[in-house]
Order: sequence, then C-alpha cells, then structure tokens
Amino acid sequence: HYRDYSDLLDAILRMIIENGKGIEVNTAGLKYGMNDPNPHHDIIKRYLELGGEIITIGSDGHCPEHMAYDFHKLPDFLSSLGVHYYKFHNTKKNEIIRYSYNFVLLLCLIHFKVLSSILISYEYFP
Repeated sequence: HYRDYSDLLDAILRMIIENGKGIEVNTAGLKYGMNDPNPHHDIIKRYLELGGEIITIGSDGHCPEHMAYDFHKLPDFLSSLGVHYYKFHNTKKNEIIRYSYNFVLLLCLIHFKVLSSILISYEYFP
C-alpha cells in the first residue's frame, strides 16, 4: 500500500511525471481475486495528485480469454479517482480524439479489439 512506502513511491512517481511517462492500470489483479487493479488505488490517486497525466491500461492477457479482462470495470474505477474524460491516441493515424466517460464505458464493454495501437490518457479534475 502507498502509505507503507510513501516517500519512496512519491520519488518514483515524481520521476515518472518529470520524464513525461505514465503508469499502467492493469486488471490482472482482478483476475486473481484482488479488489483493485494494479497498482492499488492509493498509488494511482497520489500519481494524479502529483500531476500525473498519462495512464495506460493493460490486462496481462497472455491467452485470448484474458485479453481486456474486466476492462468494463475501469471507467467506474478511474472515475472514482477523478478521471472523467479520456483521450485516445491512435498511433497509426497520429491523431488524438477526446471521448466522454460514457463512450469509454461503451468501448470497454465491447473489449477493445485493437489494444496495441491505442494509448489512453485523460484529463484529471480534482
């Protein structure tokens, strides 16, 4: 948990932010019975508080049935942390498109067919 290693985690999160990088929210933990995706929501919340703006999503889907595992849960989870709008960067077309929470929920429900070409970031409203 964040509070157990807050000094170290803050230093790591600041370095990630300062270097223009992001963190991944990964649903593999949900697949194994955890209550949160990885990392824990306290770490994601702190990342946002420190000014982090890039979040990617993953599922560690190493077989077809695990691809986009529980992605339908991510819009509500991220919204509870203050994420309300999403930007999709399609690297193949070099375009960024802003979508609302409801549209992203719809995309998650159909399980993102082209995960490798989409980077998800967001706008955070504390």
